[in-house]
Amino acid sequence: MKAKLFFFVSLIALCASLLYWLTQSPYFRIAEVSIHTADGVFHHANQRNIYQALLPTLSSSFFNINLQKAEEITKQQEWVQSAQISRVLPNKVIVNITEYTPKARWIRDNVQAGLITEEGEIFQAQFNEQLPELDGEEQYLKEMLTSFQVFQNTLKSLHLSIKRLQYTSRGAWTLVLDNGVEVRLGKNDIHTRLANFTKVWASELQSQVHNIDYVDMRYKNGAAVGWLNEATSSENIKNNLISQPNH
Repeated sequence: MKAKLFFFVSLIALCASLLYWLTQSPYFRIAEVSIHTADGVFHHANQRNIYQALLPTLSSSFFNINLQKAEEITKQQEWVQSAQISRVLPNKVIVNITEYTPKARWIRDNVQAGLITEEGEIFQAQFNEQLPELDGEEQYLKEMLTSFQVFQNTLKSLHLSIKRLQYTSRGAWTLVLDNGVEVRLGKNDIHTRLANFTKVWASELQSQVHNIDYVDMRYKNGAAVGWLNEATSSENIKNNLISQPNH
């Protein structure tokens, strides 16, 4: 009985010693950290910043690394959408990240509140390149992205682009074009109204673009134009100015 007890105690002591050796041996101390993106190119994320942020977590033995904590730290870095970290014996760590891809800017009260992915996810990052702006509540952003593309395709033949798309809590749509003209579509029949705008624009408004403030398409039989030059502010399209917009 004593012999068996001695054997088990010795085995436990041996395992503990082996475990200590494994965790303390320089052979298993992390010597290489490899950071990759899905396509092998860092479009926005800073590889060096990610490495520096991970160093405190990866400075121990191969067996002591807290992978969950390391992934959380990685995902906190600018432009990192997701991260997966794995270990390779004896002393290597591989970090695979997915970068955010911005599709639009989120605007609230005329101030940028974040960047938006194709899925409508909001994230914070510094980005100086041109992007369309979506002005609406967070829960509508995915719908706005879809509508933006549909509206943009409608305007493509006129070589017009949408600078800002606004969607109010009342369900009303307004477009601000890259030439500064505001197009008011309202809530109903928005695709028909935008199609009508393209016809009016091509036939009567395009030549006067520098004098137009807005085009209100919320009328049954025409459109109202807000002119920058007050001398022409009473003009209307096709003499079909309706006194009350059809919301």
